[in-house]
Amino acid sequence: MGASEQYIATSSLQLEIAKGRLGRPFVVLIVYLSSGSLTVDVIAVLEVGVFTHIAERAQQLLES
Repeated sequence: MGASEQYIATSSLQLEIAKGRLGRPFVVLIVYLSSGSLTVDVIAVLEVGVFTHIAERAQQLLES
């Protein structure tokens, strides 16, 4: 799986997680580190302006 395919697959997974868990507008940040490992950071933007950080949970789901 190439980098672009990995990006797309991970993006799709994270979008589904965010939609299922939050039901609100959200931002998905995907960062490739120089080592080539993948860090996924998901930040939900709630209507009240509160930012909910669920990166750790997303990482657990990716690893399971």
